[in-house]
Amino acid sequence: MKPVKKRLLKIAFFGTYPPQKGDSEYNFVLIKEMLGISKKIQIDVFCGVEKEKEEKLADSRIKIHHIFNPRSLLYPFRLFFNISKIKPDIFHAEYGPYGKLYGGWLGEPFLMLLILLKLVKIPSTMTLHLAWLRLQAEKAAMEKYRNKIIAKIVYYYFLVYSKILIKCLDLLQLSTTKIDSIFKATFIKDYNIKDVQKIGEFPHPCYAGIRMDRTLARNSLDLQENEFVIFNFGFISPRKGLQYLLGAGDLLKYEYNMRNFKIIIAGQPDNKQYLKSLNSFVIDKKIEDVVTIIPRFLSQEELDVYFSAADLFVFPYSQAIGVSGVIHKILYLGKPILTSSSGYHFKEDVDGALITVKTNDPRMLAEKIKNTIEDIENYALLKRKYINFYNLNTFRVGALRTLKYYINVIKKRS
Repeated sequence: MKPVKKRLLKIAFFGTYPPQKGDSEYNFVLIKEMLGISKKIQIDVFCGVEKEKEEKLADSRIKIHHIFNPRSLLYPFRLFFNISKIKPDIFHAEYGPYGKLYGGWLGEPFLMLLILLKLVKIPSTMTLHLAWLRLQAEKAAMEKYRNKIIAKIVYYYFLVYSKILIKCLDLLQLSTTKIDSIFKATFIKDYNIKDVQKIGEFPHPCYAGIRMDRTLARNSLDLQENEFVIFNFGFISPRKGLQYLLGAGDLLKYEYNMRNFKIIIAGQPDNKQYLKSLNSFVIDKKIEDVVTIIPRFLSQEELDVYFSAADLFVFPYSQAIGVSGVIHKILYLGKPILTSSSGYHFKEDVDGALITVKTNDPRMLAEKIKNTIEDIENYALLKRKYINFYNLNTFRVGALRTLKYYINVIKKRS
């Protein structure tokens, strides 16, 4: 009996792609791993119009289409035309409601694309990286607009948009930290979703990285060997709660009389006024000797050096909506990670092994940092937990899970 020939799985993948910012690295690694799992996969990536320094995969099974322009009202039709030409088995979108990526305010034109795909029987799935619970959405609207009537209108508009989005998709993959998470159960209840089979989970994979010699890394950054280095990276944004990290630094220096530490904050500012307020705080409190702020994205090569030089990573989020990609970028190192208890994800992440403190509390943060500095030699168990979690949640595991979702959705449609 002749073996059955496997049919080519054709995927239309929509999202950012290097050199674009955002989730481009995540998408790149996921696509690379999927292509490595099977030779019977073809992926057409539909991304933005940037072409300069495009990161290439030496594989003829991937094609990059720079046709997407969210500023054009015709983009969903143009995108639909190009997707239909390749006749994919499934369409996969990354990220979630976001006007800058999908057009409109929340991504309204994108709904038209999903409806058109439904009409021609192309199944669709989305990995939702920013999944807002109703209470979070209501609070965010109130904080932004400061007017109860406007905030209520915006909140209900968001709810209607979210429900239409879920209805248009064959499968919504919530970006979580584990399967059967509390977050998924809360999301289903919050949005009163009857067909729970439409809601899947995609535990955020962990990135692989390079471990450099600590001394060499510190020498290249002009850091002292005996300094305790606290590192924070990502976007410099009010929701990251960086003012509380600086407040903790102030307490450590003047109240706890500690001098032999260095706080380094690196990242692209998404709010110039916020960056200004952080710099003013550092000057006013006279903590320039223990704080360095680098207001730009660091390349992966630069990050590898800072990761290797750091003793502790601190992420004092004041508002956490999605899973923290930055935390999953450093787990392979096995170094202590301290974060706020904001939202559902941090309590469940790494099987509950993150060191957490109360949100928006610089004193508690300072105390926890102090305890970590004094007890750094006793984190061997934590290191084992982090590295074990990393080994069980690599991007290859994520790619296998993604392909399984694809197959299930396709089977359900056929």
